[in-house]
Amino acid sequence: MRLLLASASPERRRLLVEAGFEVEVEPQDVREAKARGPGEVSVVVAANAARKARAAAARHRDRVVVAADTLVYDEERVYGKPRGPGEALEFLMGFRGRRVHVATGLAVAARGVVHCTVDAADVVFRRFTRSEAEAYVRSGEPLGKAGAFSIRGRGAMLVERVEGHPSTVLGLPLHRLAETLRAMGLLD
Repeated sequence: MRLLLASASPERRRLLVEAGFEVEVEPQDVREAKARGPGEVSVVVAANAARKARAAAARHRDRVVVAADTLVYDEERVYGKPRGPGEALEFLMGFRGRRVHVATGLAVAARGVVHCTVDAADVVFRRFTRSEAEAYVRSGEPLGKAGAFSIRGRGAMLVERVEGHPSTVLGLPLHRLAETLRAMGLLD
């Protein structure tokens, strides 16, 4: 199946390719809503994913469009993409030895219909050292990622375990994508 991915995320593209999809990438320049607190995260990631999917589907009515949005949060704060290395280090040091939550909104647009869902997972970080976090930030990997980490690559060394689907943490819940495509009559 050929999908149009409405995202610039190389991780999302890689997940889809590894799952066997043909992928064309067309990032959408849409204004994303911001979650003011942890209680808004699920609504915001779903709305942002839907906004991206609708924007791409408006130009590509004959395509199956996939869009997503991911936020990291705890009981007190929402962590978007860090504004620079200093903020990335601040995020990571705050996560040390703790559990954070990840919510990814997924939207699929096809045949004039947009279907949205949200999946959540938890990431439990080990008690890594400051020098480990600094080295990770210097690698550049955490920049441009919600919460300033990835569970693939170097970031995996900071993580003790993931509770939930790893693809949700990576930014595209593949199990929910399969369910959505099936429900829309697009996948056997």
